[in-house]
Amino acid sequence: MDVLHGGFDRLLMAVGVQNFYSWLEESWETVQRVLEQRAASIWRDFVSGAARFPGIRIKAMETRRKREMSRRSRDRTKMGTRHWEQVLERRVALELVREAMAAELRVLRQDKYGWVLHAESGWADHVQQLIHERGIWPIQSAPIDDEEPEWQLCLTEGPYRMRKKLERRKRKLEDTSRGCFDQVGT
Repeated sequence: MDVLHGGFDRLLMAVGVQNFYSWLEESWETVQRVLEQRAASIWRDFVSGAARFPGIRIKAMETRRKREMSRRSRDRTKMGTRHWEQVLERRVALELVREAMAAELRVLRQDKYGWVLHAESGWADHVQQLIHERGIWPIQSAPIDDEEPEWQLCLTEGPYRMRKKLERRKRKLEDTSRGCFDQVGT
C-alpha cells in the first residue's frame, strides 16, 4: 500500500480506530523512516531537476515575477488615480450641494425678511387706523412747541414740483404708546 496516497485511510477503515492507533504506536519508527525516505526522494528529484535546468527555471520564474510586479504596479497606479478621481468627484459634488443649500438659505432669508417687512407695515397700518382721529381709539395730543407739527405737505408733487396738498402727519409708535398711556391716566 502507498502510505502517502490513501494508505492510512484504507488501514484506518480496515482495522478500526483503536487498532489503528495501537498499530501506529508500535510501528511509529517504521512509518517515520518511510516518510523520511519519501521526502528525501522527492527533494532529491527536485534538486536534480533544478540542477539540470537552472537557467530555464530561473528565467521563467524571473519573467513571471516581473510580469506580476509590473501588473501590480499598474494596478496600484490605476487604483491611486482612481482614488484621487473619486476624491475630486466627491469634493465637486459636496461643493455643488453646499452651493445649492446656500442658495436655498438665501432665498429663505429673503422670503422671511419680506414677510417680516410685510407684517410690520401691515401692523403699522392697523395701528394707524385704530388711533386715527376717527378710529376706535382716537388719540389727540395737545400741540407742544418742540413736537413736530400735526399737518404736513403731501410728498406727492404736482406740476413744476409743487406740493399742493396738506395731510395729517402719521403718528409714530412711540407717540402712540405715550398718547395711549396719557389718555388712560385721565
